[in-house]
Amino acid sequence: MGPTEPPASKGSAIGLIVVGVLCCNVLTLVLGIVSLVMVESNPKASKTCSLIGWILFGIGLVISIAYIIFSFFIAASTPTTY
Repeated sequence: MGPTEPPASKGSAIGLIVVGVLCCNVLTLVLGIVSLVMVESNPKASKTCSLIGWILFGIGLVISIAYIIFSFFIAASTPTTY
């Protein structure tokens, strides 16, 4: 048998859980919890879950910022009548 893989870092999983709670992102929170649970038993799967969670968080953040900017442009271009 080959050498065992070192355990994955718990820091990334914990950070993902915190970000999931603060940003109300359920999918990121679930992936963070799954990653934290699998750190000792399956480090490769834990790293993969953590990576997927961070990617989804980044995509969600970019979409949220684009939505806010788009909303400001729409609001600014709408004529106001009093």
